[in-house]
Parts: sequence; structure tokens; C-alpha cells
Amino acid sequence: MIAWLEGSVVSIQDDEVVINVGGIGYLVGIGQKDAEVLAVGQTATLHVYTYVREDQLTLYGFRDPNARTVFKKIITISGVGPKMAQAILSTYDVRTLREIALTENSAALKKIPGVGPKKAQRLALELKNALENLSLPSLPRSPALRASPANSIRADVLSALINLGFSEPRIRQVLDELSEEGEEIPFDRLLRRAISKLSG
Repeated sequence: MIAWLEGSVVSIQDDEVVINVGGIGYLVGIGQKDAEVLAVGQTATLHVYTYVREDQLTLYGFRDPNARTVFKKIITISGVGPKMAQAILSTYDVRTLREIALTENSAALKKIPGVGPKKAQRLALELKNALENLSLPSLPRSPALRASPANSIRADVLSALINLGFSEPRIRQVLDELSEEGEEIPFDRLLRRAISKLSG
């Protein structure tokens, strides 16, 4: 089983990348967001999931190891294959997707290519079942971000709410109101409180 690949990017085409590791070229399926930040000749590390089905063996790669963990959960959902799972993770980052799942936000899921209203409703429930008990280790932050955790949390919440379709000026107004309460609020609680105010 391959855990990760580290090597030079040889080519990028659509949803696939070829990475040269020790003189061997590995063809790896990759999401759009990851593909956009890679460049030919760049050294990249991809956390890999090996998908085996009948006579098919395909490698799927992720820059974020948490994305690989979520991918493994998503493809256990009926009707969701690797391509759909990649589309989901290319639309939302792991943290935002988990919040969407926990709140069963089917409206947000309709933004995923190939997901209509009926599929979004079913997917919302099944994603919640798949992800609600999933423990994801926090990724290390840069020293600058660690020096200001409140600003980092605010930036993460702002990004998540924009991805959920809320207006950025209104989000900033709500976050300003919440920050005036004078307490440092964890990400999950701040996000829920902001959604409550924005939806009210």
C-alpha cells in the first residue's frame, strides 16, 4: 500500500498528474484545487489512496492528508465514486465540508458539479453519517498564524461562510459583532453562531 509519493511533477492534464519518483512515473488522479497549485518541474508530496475495483487499480492523490481520510469515507456512500468524491473535495475544503455535513446543508451541496436538489438532500444525510464521528488532526499553522489564533480562526470562518454562499460584507459585519463580545471563540462554535445570525 502506498502512503504517499514525493517527486517531480512531470505533467498535469485535467484531473491527472504524473509524478516522477525514483525514475518511475506514477499516474495519479487529483482534484482541481490541488492541480491548480502544482506546476511541472515542481517537487510535490501527494498523500495517496489506492482504489481497487475488479481489474482496475487507480491512485488518487491529495496535498492534504485529511482530504485523503475524508475521501476514503465519502466513497463508501452509495452512488459516490472516486470522481464524485474528488469533485466534492475540489468544491469545499475538509473543514467546510465537515461543517456542511454536520448541519445537513443540502443547499451548499448543490454547488458541487453534478449534484442536483434531490441528490443534495440524500448526500447531506449520508455525509453526516459518514463524517460526524470522524476525528481529523489539526494541521500545523505557520508561526505568523500561531501568533494570532483569534485572527486565524476568524479567517477560517470567513472562508467557510463564503464557501457556503453568504455575502462577504455581511459575514464581516457579523464577525465584528461577535468579536465585540470579548471572548475568544473556537472555530466550530464561532461558525455555528455566525450561521445562526446570518440565517436569522
